[in-house]
Amino acid sequence: MDQIKIGDIQGNTGQIIIGKNIHISNSLNERNEIVSKIDELINLLRQEKIDETNQQTLITNFDKVREEIADEQQPDKSKIFKWLLI
Repeated sequence: MDQIKIGDIQGNTGQIIIGKNIHISNSLNERNEIVSKIDELINLLRQEKIDETNQQTLITNFDKVREEIADEQQPDKSKIFKWLLI
């Protein structure tokens, strides 16, 4: 897989693109929208009938990504990359 996109869950378009290059919008509004979409994704993951350990790992990793984007002025792209590839 060359890249993972996060944003509009249904359309698979968004402002975070994970792959060879990671882009995270500098706009506060866009970052808040990304955080909201990640929250939606986490809620969807909670509803899925998948192995509980895998489910919790996914939720934890997306929660870490959400916190990094929400809380850090300059989110660490290497951390986000690592959390999304696990």
